[in-house]
Amino acid sequence: LTTLRGSFNSVIATKQKIFGVGDEKAQAKTVDGLIDFIEENWTLARKKLTQSAGKVKAPTINYLAAARSAYELGDEQGALELLHKAETSTNRGGLAIALTQARMQFCNGQYEQTLATLARASSIRAEHPVVLNLRLQVYTQLKDWNELKKLLPLLSKNNTISADKLLEVELNLYRSQLNEQIKKLNSLPVDEKKAALNKTWAEIPTKIQYTEDVLCLYASQLMALAEHDSAEKCLSSALTKYWFNRWIDLYGLLRCIDKKRPLQAAEKWLPKHADCAQLLLAVGRHCIQNQQWGRAIDFFEQSIKLQPRTDTFAELARLLDYMNEHDRSHAYYKLGLMQNSKVLIEGNYYK
Repeated sequence: LTTLRGSFNSVIATKQKIFGVGDEKAQAKTVDGLIDFIEENWTLARKKLTQSAGKVKAPTINYLAAARSAYELGDEQGALELLHKAETSTNRGGLAIALTQARMQFCNGQYEQTLATLARASSIRAEHPVVLNLRLQVYTQLKDWNELKKLLPLLSKNNTISADKLLEVELNLYRSQLNEQIKKLNSLPVDEKKAALNKTWAEIPTKIQYTEDVLCLYASQLMALAEHDSAEKCLSSALTKYWFNRWIDLYGLLRCIDKKRPLQAAEKWLPKHADCAQLLLAVGRHCIQNQQWGRAIDFFEQSIKLQPRTDTFAELARLLDYMNEHDRSHAYYKLGLMQNSKVLIEGNYYK
Protein backbone atom coordinates (compact mmCIF):
# COMPACT_ATOMS: atom_id res chain seq x y z
CA LEU A 1 0.00 0.00 0.00
CA THR A 2 2.84 2.45 0.85
CA THR A 3 4.41 1.70 -2.51
CA LEU A 4 1.07 2.20 -4.25
CA ARG A 5 0.50 5.53 -2.48
CA GLY A 6 4.04 6.62 -3.39
CA SER A 7 3.53 5.72 -7.03
CA PHE A 8 0.36 7.82 -7.20
CA ASN A 9 2.14 10.81 -5.63
CA SER A 10 5.04 10.35 -8.02
CA VAL A 11 2.71 10.43 -11.01
CA ILE A 12 1.03 13.58 -9.70
CA ALA A 13 4.39 15.26 -9.13
CA THR A 14 5.45 14.48 -12.68
CA LYS A 15 3.67 17.27 -14.56
CA GLN A 16 0.28 16.30 -13.17
CA LYS A 17 -0.21 13.65 -15.91
CA ILE A 18 -3.37 12.28 -14.39
CA PHE A 19 -5.00 15.15 -12.58
CA GLY A 20 -3.61 18.26 -14.20
CA VAL A 21 -2.77 21.44 -12.34
CA GLY A 22 -5.18 22.11 -9.49
CA ASP A 23 -5.67 22.27 -5.76
CA GLU A 24 -2.94 20.19 -4.11
CA LYS A 25 -5.25 19.09 -1.30
CA ALA A 26 -7.83 17.96 -3.84
CA GLN A 27 -5.16 16.01 -5.70
CA ALA A 28 -4.04 14.34 -2.49
CA LYS A 29 -7.63 13.50 -1.58
CA THR A 30 -8.13 12.05 -5.05
CA VAL A 31 -5.09 9.81 -4.59
CA ASP A 32 -6.40 8.71 -1.18
CA GLY A 33 -9.81 8.07 -2.71
CA LEU A 34 -8.33 5.93 -5.47
CA ILE A 35 -6.36 3.93 -2.93
CA ASP A 36 -9.57 3.39 -0.94
CA PHE A 37 -11.23 2.36 -4.21
CA ILE A 38 -8.53 -0.24 -4.90
CA GLU A 39 -8.89 -1.51 -1.33
CA GLU A 40 -12.68 -1.67 -1.83
CA ASN A 41 -13.38 0.84 0.94
CA TRP A 42 -16.40 2.02 -1.05
CA THR A 43 -17.80 4.56 1.44
CA LEU A 44 -14.50 6.40 1.91
CA ALA A 45 -13.66 6.17 -1.80
CA ARG A 46 -16.98 7.71 -2.84
CA LYS A 47 -16.72 10.50 -0.26
CA LYS A 48 -13.15 11.52 -1.06
CA LEU A 49 -13.49 11.26 -4.82
CA THR A 50 -16.69 13.30 -5.03
CA GLN A 51 -15.37 15.95 -2.62
CA SER A 52 -12.20 16.46 -4.66
CA ALA A 53 -13.77 16.15 -8.13
CA GLY A 54 -14.70 19.81 -8.43
CA LYS A 55 -11.20 20.99 -7.56
CA VAL A 56 -9.08 18.95 -9.98
CA LYS A 57 -8.57 19.80 -13.63
CA ALA A 58 -9.59 16.34 -14.96
CA PRO A 59 -12.34 15.01 -12.67
CA THR A 60 -13.57 12.20 -14.95
CA ILE A 61 -11.61 9.53 -13.10
CA ASN A 62 -13.05 10.78 -9.81
CA TYR A 63 -16.59 10.46 -11.05
CA LEU A 64 -16.06 7.03 -12.65
CA ALA A 65 -14.50 5.51 -9.54
CA ALA A 66 -17.06 7.22 -7.30
CA ALA A 67 -19.88 5.84 -9.49
CA ARG A 68 -18.53 2.32 -9.14
CA SER A 69 -18.23 2.84 -5.37
CA ALA A 70 -21.83 4.04 -5.18
CA TYR A 71 -22.93 0.97 -7.12
CA GLU A 72 -21.05 -1.34 -4.75
CA LEU A 73 -22.84 0.40 -1.85
CA GLY A 74 -26.20 -0.39 -3.46
CA ASP A 75 -26.94 3.19 -4.52
CA GLU A 76 -27.78 2.62 -8.18
CA GLN A 77 -29.37 6.05 -8.66
CA GLY A 78 -26.35 7.74 -7.13
CA ALA A 79 -24.09 5.76 -9.45
CA LEU A 80 -26.08 6.91 -12.50
CA GLU A 81 -25.88 10.54 -11.37
CA LEU A 82 -22.12 10.28 -10.96
CA LEU A 83 -21.79 8.68 -14.40
CA HIS A 84 -23.75 11.60 -15.85
CA LYS A 85 -21.31 14.01 -14.19
CA ALA A 86 -18.42 12.03 -15.65
CA GLU A 87 -20.00 12.28 -19.10
CA THR A 88 -20.42 16.05 -18.88
CA SER A 89 -16.91 16.56 -17.51
CA THR A 90 -15.08 15.46 -20.66
CA ASN A 91 -15.43 14.97 -24.39
CA ARG A 92 -13.01 12.03 -24.46
CA GLY A 93 -14.25 9.58 -21.82
CA GLY A 94 -17.29 8.22 -23.61
CA LEU A 95 -15.95 4.68 -23.90
CA ALA A 96 -14.77 4.45 -20.29
CA ILE A 97 -18.10 5.85 -19.06
CA ALA A 98 -20.11 3.41 -21.18
CA LEU A 99 -18.01 0.45 -20.04
CA THR A 100 -18.34 1.44 -16.39
CA GLN A 101 -22.11 1.64 -16.77
CA ALA A 102 -22.27 -1.63 -18.72
CA ARG A 103 -20.31 -3.46 -16.04
CA MET A 104 -22.65 -2.21 -13.33
CA GLN A 105 -25.72 -3.18 -15.34
CA PHE A 106 -24.29 -6.61 -16.04
CA CYS A 107 -23.48 -7.24 -12.37
CA ASN A 108 -27.06 -6.22 -11.57
CA GLY A 109 -28.47 -8.79 -14.02
CA GLN A 110 -29.79 -6.07 -16.35
CA TYR A 111 -28.69 -7.83 -19.51
CA GLU A 112 -30.88 -6.03 -22.05
CA GLN A 113 -29.80 -2.65 -20.62
CA THR A 114 -26.18 -3.84 -20.75
CA LEU A 115 -26.52 -4.57 -24.46
CA ALA A 116 -27.98 -1.11 -25.07
CA THR A 117 -25.05 0.49 -23.27
CA LEU A 118 -22.58 -1.74 -25.13
CA ALA A 119 -24.14 -0.59 -28.40
CA ARG A 120 -23.10 2.94 -27.42
CA ALA A 121 -19.62 1.69 -26.53
CA SER A 122 -19.40 -0.20 -29.84
CA SER A 123 -20.16 3.00 -31.77
CA ILE A 124 -16.99 4.43 -30.23
CA ARG A 125 -14.76 1.36 -30.56
CA ALA A 126 -16.51 -1.79 -31.67
CA GLU A 127 -13.56 -4.15 -31.31
CA HIS A 128 -12.34 -2.99 -27.91
CA PRO A 129 -11.50 -6.18 -25.92
CA VAL A 130 -13.65 -5.16 -22.93
CA VAL A 131 -16.62 -4.44 -25.21
CA LEU A 132 -16.25 -7.86 -26.86
CA ASN A 133 -15.78 -9.65 -23.53
CA LEU A 134 -18.87 -8.06 -22.02
CA ARG A 135 -20.91 -8.94 -25.12
CA LEU A 136 -19.67 -12.52 -24.76
CA GLN A 137 -20.82 -12.65 -21.13
CA VAL A 138 -24.22 -11.10 -21.87
CA TYR A 139 -25.01 -13.39 -24.82
CA THR A 140 -24.00 -16.39 -22.72
CA GLN A 141 -26.32 -15.33 -19.88
CA LEU A 142 -29.19 -14.69 -22.31
CA LYS A 143 -28.45 -17.97 -24.15
CA ASP A 144 -28.52 -15.97 -27.37
CA TRP A 145 -26.58 -18.52 -29.36
CA ASN A 146 -27.09 -16.83 -32.75
CA GLU A 147 -25.55 -13.56 -31.58
CA LEU A 148 -22.77 -15.42 -29.78
CA LYS A 149 -22.02 -17.31 -32.99
CA LYS A 150 -21.66 -13.99 -34.84
CA LEU A 151 -19.31 -12.76 -32.13
CA LEU A 152 -16.88 -15.69 -32.36
CA PRO A 153 -14.90 -14.39 -35.40
CA LEU A 154 -14.33 -11.04 -33.66
CA LEU A 155 -13.15 -12.77 -30.48
CA SER A 156 -10.70 -14.83 -32.53
CA LYS A 157 -9.53 -11.94 -34.73
CA ASN A 158 -8.79 -9.64 -31.81
CA ASN A 159 -7.31 -12.29 -29.49
CA THR A 160 -9.80 -11.13 -26.89
CA ILE A 161 -9.55 -14.42 -25.03
CA SER A 162 -7.06 -17.28 -25.07
CA ALA A 163 -7.34 -20.08 -27.64
CA ASP A 164 -8.35 -22.52 -24.88
CA LYS A 165 -11.05 -20.16 -23.61
CA LEU A 166 -12.32 -19.59 -27.15
CA LEU A 167 -12.61 -23.34 -27.68
CA GLU A 168 -14.47 -23.60 -24.36
CA VAL A 169 -16.90 -20.88 -25.50
CA GLU A 170 -17.48 -22.65 -28.82
CA LEU A 171 -18.00 -25.98 -27.07
CA ASN A 172 -20.52 -24.49 -24.64
CA LEU A 173 -22.30 -22.71 -27.50
CA TYR A 174 -22.78 -25.74 -29.74
CA ARG A 175 -23.43 -28.18 -26.89
CA SER A 176 -26.17 -25.90 -25.54
CA GLN A 177 -27.62 -25.39 -29.00
CA LEU A 178 -27.69 -29.15 -29.62
CA ASN A 179 -29.28 -29.75 -26.20
CA GLU A 180 -32.02 -27.22 -26.96
CA GLN A 181 -32.69 -28.83 -30.33
CA ILE A 182 -32.95 -32.26 -28.71
CA LYS A 183 -35.53 -30.93 -26.24
CA LYS A 184 -37.59 -29.58 -29.16
CA LEU A 185 -37.63 -32.92 -30.97
CA ASN A 186 -40.45 -34.28 -28.82
CA SER A 187 -42.83 -31.71 -30.27
CA LEU A 188 -42.00 -32.60 -33.89
CA PRO A 189 -43.61 -35.28 -36.10
CA VAL A 190 -41.56 -38.48 -36.32
CA ASP A 191 -40.45 -37.89 -39.92
CA GLU A 192 -39.13 -34.41 -39.07
CA LYS A 193 -37.12 -35.34 -35.98
CA LYS A 194 -34.04 -36.75 -37.70
CA ALA A 195 -33.96 -33.93 -40.29
CA ALA A 196 -34.08 -31.28 -37.56
CA LEU A 197 -31.36 -33.04 -35.56
CA ASN A 198 -29.09 -33.44 -38.57
CA LYS A 199 -29.59 -29.81 -39.62
CA THR A 200 -28.31 -28.67 -36.23
CA TRP A 201 -25.46 -31.18 -36.39
CA ALA A 202 -24.36 -29.95 -39.83
CA GLU A 203 -23.98 -26.41 -38.46
CA ILE A 204 -21.50 -27.55 -35.81
CA PRO A 205 -17.80 -27.21 -36.79
CA THR A 206 -15.99 -30.51 -37.23
CA LYS A 207 -13.55 -29.84 -34.38
CA ILE A 208 -16.54 -29.45 -32.03
CA GLN A 209 -18.34 -32.50 -33.44
CA TYR A 210 -15.39 -34.63 -32.35
CA THR A 211 -15.48 -33.49 -28.73
CA GLU A 212 -16.59 -36.09 -26.21
CA ASP A 213 -19.79 -34.51 -24.88
CA VAL A 214 -21.14 -33.21 -28.20
CA LEU A 215 -20.71 -36.49 -30.07
CA CYS A 216 -22.25 -38.39 -27.15
CA LEU A 217 -25.31 -36.13 -27.30
CA TYR A 218 -25.73 -36.59 -31.04
CA ALA A 219 -25.13 -40.35 -31.14
CA SER A 220 -27.40 -40.95 -28.12
CA GLN A 221 -30.19 -39.01 -29.79
CA LEU A 222 -29.78 -40.92 -33.05
CA MET A 223 -30.12 -44.14 -31.05
CA ALA A 224 -33.20 -42.77 -29.27
CA LEU A 225 -34.70 -42.16 -32.74
CA ALA A 226 -33.85 -45.80 -33.63
CA GLU A 227 -31.25 -44.57 -36.12
CA HIS A 228 -28.65 -47.08 -34.95
CA ASP A 229 -26.95 -47.45 -38.32
CA SER A 230 -26.42 -43.69 -38.56
CA ALA A 231 -25.10 -43.67 -35.01
CA GLU A 232 -22.72 -46.54 -35.82
CA LYS A 233 -21.33 -44.70 -38.83
CA CYS A 234 -20.80 -41.57 -36.76
CA LEU A 235 -19.22 -43.34 -33.78
CA SER A 236 -16.96 -45.67 -35.76
CA SER A 237 -15.64 -42.75 -37.82
CA ALA A 238 -14.92 -40.75 -34.66
CA LEU A 239 -13.29 -43.68 -32.86
CA THR A 240 -10.74 -44.11 -35.64
CA LYS A 241 -9.50 -40.58 -34.83
CA TYR A 242 -10.08 -40.16 -31.09
CA TRP A 243 -10.79 -42.56 -28.24
CA PHE A 244 -13.27 -41.91 -25.46
CA ASN A 245 -14.68 -44.65 -23.23
CA ARG A 246 -18.15 -43.06 -23.29
CA TRP A 247 -18.19 -43.44 -27.08
CA ILE A 248 -17.30 -47.11 -26.74
CA ASP A 249 -20.05 -47.64 -24.16
CA LEU A 250 -22.55 -46.23 -26.66
CA TYR A 251 -21.06 -48.35 -29.42
CA GLY A 252 -21.73 -51.50 -27.41
CA LEU A 253 -25.43 -50.61 -27.18
CA LEU A 254 -25.97 -50.23 -30.94
CA ARG A 255 -28.55 -52.47 -32.60
CA CYS A 256 -27.69 -52.27 -36.27
CA ILE A 257 -29.53 -53.99 -39.10
CA ASP A 258 -26.29 -55.71 -40.12
CA LYS A 259 -25.27 -57.16 -36.73
CA LYS A 260 -21.87 -58.28 -37.99
CA ARG A 261 -20.65 -54.81 -38.99
CA PRO A 262 -20.28 -53.26 -35.51
CA LEU A 263 -18.76 -56.49 -34.17
CA GLN A 264 -16.16 -56.58 -36.94
CA ALA A 265 -15.32 -52.90 -36.43
CA ALA A 266 -14.94 -53.33 -32.66
CA GLU A 267 -12.72 -56.38 -33.12
CA LYS A 268 -10.34 -54.31 -35.26
CA TRP A 269 -9.80 -51.95 -32.33
CA LEU A 270 -8.82 -54.75 -29.95
CA PRO A 271 -5.08 -54.97 -30.79
CA LYS A 272 -4.60 -51.27 -29.99
CA HIS A 273 -7.00 -51.12 -27.03
CA ALA A 274 -6.75 -54.58 -25.49
CA ASP A 275 -6.66 -53.07 -21.99
CA CYS A 276 -9.89 -51.10 -22.43
CA ALA A 277 -12.61 -52.67 -20.26
CA GLN A 278 -15.31 -50.68 -22.09
CA LEU A 279 -14.21 -52.06 -25.46
CA LEU A 280 -14.21 -55.64 -24.16
CA LEU A 281 -17.73 -55.11 -22.79
CA ALA A 282 -18.85 -53.66 -26.13
CA VAL A 283 -17.38 -56.58 -28.09
CA GLY A 284 -19.09 -59.00 -25.71
CA ARG A 285 -22.44 -57.30 -26.25
CA HIS A 286 -22.07 -57.53 -30.03
CA CYS A 287 -21.07 -61.18 -29.69
CA ILE A 288 -24.44 -61.73 -27.99
CA GLN A 289 -26.25 -60.06 -30.91
CA ASN A 290 -24.42 -62.47 -33.21
CA GLN A 291 -25.22 -65.44 -30.91
CA GLN A 292 -21.57 -66.08 -30.17
CA TRP A 293 -22.24 -67.05 -26.56
CA GLY A 294 -18.86 -68.49 -25.64
CA ARG A 295 -16.93 -65.52 -27.00
CA ALA A 296 -19.26 -63.12 -25.21
CA ILE A 297 -18.55 -64.86 -21.86
CA ASP A 298 -14.80 -64.63 -22.48
CA PHE A 299 -14.95 -60.91 -23.29
CA PHE A 300 -17.15 -60.13 -20.29
CA GLU A 301 -14.80 -61.99 -17.95
CA GLN A 302 -11.77 -60.17 -19.41
CA SER A 303 -13.54 -56.87 -18.98
CA ILE A 304 -14.37 -57.63 -15.33
CA LYS A 305 -10.72 -58.43 -14.60
CA LEU A 306 -9.74 -54.98 -15.85
CA GLN A 307 -12.68 -53.08 -14.36
CA PRO A 308 -15.41 -54.82 -12.32
CA ARG A 309 -18.40 -52.77 -13.47
CA THR A 310 -21.96 -53.51 -12.39
CA ASP A 311 -23.31 -53.55 -15.96
CA THR A 312 -20.64 -56.05 -17.06
CA PHE A 313 -21.56 -58.41 -14.19
CA ALA A 314 -25.23 -58.03 -15.14
CA GLU A 315 -24.60 -58.81 -18.83
CA LEU A 316 -22.59 -61.89 -17.94
CA ALA A 317 -25.12 -63.09 -15.36
CA ARG A 318 -28.02 -62.63 -17.80
CA LEU A 319 -26.20 -64.58 -20.51
CA LEU A 320 -25.36 -67.45 -18.13
CA ASP A 321 -28.96 -67.54 -16.96
CA TYR A 322 -30.08 -67.87 -20.59
CA MET A 323 -27.62 -70.74 -20.99
CA ASN A 324 -29.14 -72.45 -17.92
CA GLU A 325 -25.96 -71.99 -15.88
CA HIS A 326 -28.01 -70.68 -12.99
CA ASP A 327 -25.47 -71.13 -10.20
CA ARG A 328 -22.81 -69.16 -12.07
CA SER A 329 -25.43 -66.61 -13.06
CA HIS A 330 -26.50 -66.05 -9.45
CA ALA A 331 -22.87 -65.78 -8.37
CA TYR A 332 -22.21 -62.99 -10.90
CA TYR A 333 -25.46 -61.20 -10.01
CA LYS A 334 -24.31 -61.28 -6.39
CA LEU A 335 -20.83 -60.00 -7.28
CA GLY A 336 -22.38 -57.18 -9.32
CA LEU A 337 -24.67 -56.22 -6.45
CA MET A 338 -21.82 -56.27 -3.95
CA GLN A 339 -19.69 -54.22 -6.34
CA ASN A 340 -22.37 -51.53 -6.27
CA SER A 341 -22.69 -51.64 -2.46
CA LYS A 342 -19.61 -50.04 -0.97
CA VAL A 343 -20.84 -49.56 2.61
CA LEU A 344 -22.18 -52.45 4.67
CA ILE A 345 -22.84 -52.67 8.41
CA GLU A 346 -19.75 -53.77 10.34
CA GLY A 347 -19.68 -56.99 12.32
CA ASN A 348 -20.37 -60.65 11.63
CA TYR A 349 -24.06 -60.98 12.49
CA TYR A 350 -24.76 -63.83 10.08
CA LYS A 351 -23.72 -66.93 12.04
